[in-house]
Amino acid sequence: PNQDGLAVLVAGIVAAYSLDRTRERTPIRADARWRRSLLTVGGAAALVCGSFALRSPSGVLVTATTLAGVVLSYPRLKRHLPTKLLLLPSVWLLAVVLLPFASSRGIPWRHLLHPVVPVLFLQVAAGCFLCDLKDERADAEADVPSLPVLVGRRWTTLVVATLTFAA
Repeated sequence: PNQDGLAVLVAGIVAAYSLDRTRERTPIRADARWRRSLLTVGGAAALVCGSFALRSPSGVLVTATTLAGVVLSYPRLKRHLPTKLLLLPSVWLLAVVLLPFASSRGIPWRHLLHPVVPVLFLQVAAGCFLCDLKDERADAEADVPSLPVLVGRRWTTLVVATLTFAA
């Protein structure tokens, strides 16, 4: 694997999730110190992500920038059912499959044809849906069509178990 691409992936995950959590209005996350900590960690991770992307082959920079644009648009995009259920796992799948393996020859798009990709997609989707369980109340209040909001906790858990088993 390309170490810089792997650093872009890991730092991007930390940045995306830290910064996303600052938008939540749960009691602990509404605390100013907690929010500042998340912003600091997220901002630092974004800087690390960007610096490694700049050191990487151009394909990593273009791919990372495109994925970052989607992640930054996610608060608006998640209000649409296909986006919430398919785009998020797809973005993480692309990041995991492409970023660590990019080289000076470019992005290894052929990796998307590997038989493990559908398995990874199922695992990533199951993880995303599982995370949505803890956000069910906030998603319902914000009219975000997450799986728990649409079908409830019991069915979401069943979907997650089925996806995990299938993977």
